[in-house]
Amino acid sequence: MLTQFLWWGGIVLETFLLVRCARGKFYREYPGFFSYIAVVLLASVVRYSVRQNPSTYALVYWYSQVVSLIAGYVVIVEIYRRALKDYPGAARMAQTLLVAILVLIVSKAVFDSAGSTGWSIARTCEELERDLRAVQATVLIAILGLLAYYRIPLGRNLKGILLGFGIFIGVSVTILTLRFSFGDRLRLVYQYLPPFTYFAVLIIWCVALWSYHANPVPETKPELEQDYRSLALGTRRLLGHARTHLTRAVRS
Repeated sequence: MLTQFLWWGGIVLETFLLVRCARGKFYREYPGFFSYIAVVLLASVVRYSVRQNPSTYALVYWYSQVVSLIAGYVVIVEIYRRALKDYPGAARMAQTLLVAILVLIVSKAVFDSAGSTGWSIARTCEELERDLRAVQATVLIAILGLLAYYRIPLGRNLKGILLGFGIFIGVSVTILTLRFSFGDRLRLVYQYLPPFTYFAVLIIWCVALWSYHANPVPETKPELEQDYRSLALGTRRLLGHARTHLTRAVRS
């Protein structure tokens, strides 16, 4: 009963979120986040429609899980993009780096699957989730450190998205760690903690995204963009020196 309540309650809250964003017309500000909610909602509905067929349900579950994982990673990219909106150089560098990491992780999963004789969508998805969750946790900690160090203010919407996603990723990483350490001995924890956490996160998002709130303009301009330019200039110099040494080595 509790699992069914959390499932249907989650569908209701996801629908409510999408309706609010459509009525408030602020989905353009966070297209990645609302696309993620739409993907998760669609996956829940499709899974429920095929629940009576175990083999079909398993395939639908794992493939939809892969799509949901990638959509969730897009939310992380969007958090960086929106938080660093006033610092285009740093935002562009962060977005490029995050997309490159996603491509590497997905490529690794594809190549590992292609080279495996006993390929399994379940195992591939579990490995992909492990890698993506670890990266998501790391980059969320990094953005929190960046925001605190440069004192970059956030609006109510982005604070809510960041808080909810941070809780969700933190619990997901904890569950993966527990499974690795204790196996199936904590099955009840694996069964109830993730849906309960996601339900609570949806409530946070519904409250935070009830209406649109833009990020406040910083009273003083942080030195983030200046630090980015210094880093970019230093990187170009290092690459230039490396290219020069390589050219000399080839000619000699």
